[in-house]
Parts: sequence; C-alpha cells; structure tokens
Amino acid sequence: RRVAAGARAPGGGGGGAMGVGARVRGGTRRGVPDGGVRVTGTAVADGLQAGVWQRLHDEVGGPARVRGYSEIWMVGASIGGMGTLLYEQHYPGELKGLVVLAPYLGEPQLSQEISAAGGLAHWQPGPQPAAIDANNFAHELWRYLQTWVGKREPAQRIWMGYGDHDKLRYSFPNFTPLLPADHVIVHSGWHAWTTW
Repeated sequence: RRVAAGARAPGGGGGGAMGVGARVRGGTRRGVPDGGVRVTGTAVADGLQAGVWQRLHDEVGGPARVRGYSEIWMVGASIGGMGTLLYEQHYPGELKGLVVLAPYLGEPQLSQEISAAGGLAHWQPGPQPAAIDANNFAHELWRYLQTWVGKREPAQRIWMGYGDHDKLRYSFPNFTPLLPADHVIVHSGWHAWTTW
C-alpha cells in the first residue's frame, strides 16, 4: 500500500479556498487508487524551531507505517519542499519518493557561498553545530545534501519542479546537479501553484 503526504507552506494548505489540498488528494487517488493521501496541517515555517521533521514524522510517517503503508511519498512546495528534504535528512530512506516544488533552500548568501566555492562538492561547510535550529537549518541541510554528491541514492527517489521565473531559482543550480536530469521539470512560470 502507498500513501502520499503534502507538507504545506504557511497559508498554503488550501491554495485558494477549495484548491490545492483537494486537487492533490483527488489527483493522487486517481493515480494511486490503492493508496491514501494525507495533506498535513504542519506548517513548515512554524515548526523549524520545534523540529518540523519530527512533527512530520509524528503526523505522517509514523502513523502511515502503523496503518500498513509500505510506500510513503512526500510532496512539498516552497518552504514545504524544504520540510520534505529536512524529513529525508532526519529519516533517511524512510520515504519511497520525494517531490519538491520550487523548494526554499536558504537565503541567497548561502547559495552564493556554495557557488563561489565551485559548487557543492567543493564547499567547506565548517564545523558542525551542537544542534540544528532556526538559525542554521538551511546551512545544515546543505551539509547533508553534500553527502549526495556522486551518489545514486537518494537522488533516484527525488523529483523537482519549478517555474523558469521562480523567485527562489537562485539556489537551484546548486541543487539540481544532485538529481537525474529527467527528475527536474522546469515550466514557464513563477513561484505559484498555477506553475506547479
């Protein structure tokens, strides 16, 4: 049995009054009729200090396994995309697949630092902090993503989509080389549900 879960950005649960949550559930049920769909109420931005990955596990991953789901997919847009990647960082290999739509991957300065180093393979992230918190979560996510360089796994389980005019595209040149080329889908558009 399969289940798909969506991690939402603040205010993104509906995507318009009856919008995205219902469409995701409906579309996934049509595509995976023997599966289930859970659009979680966890707002990623609100949960970074509290460990959003733990909340997603408690609300989605753990209960799905208890219910007998063996294939768990997580979908996240914008900061929800970061939440999806944070889940993979803290529960590596637990998800069958991840779909990140224009994920927020930190502020431009961090992406510039990685690019200036010659890319993720050459970036020196510095000493590991004692704990991951709201001030360093993006930096530590990139440290984790660096472990993917030159490996097939987990990149084979991850798909990414975004618009060619997305406001967060500054970080994507550092991320997309980690994924198979056919797992990256770029459409004409902006940072919006209508693009994704």
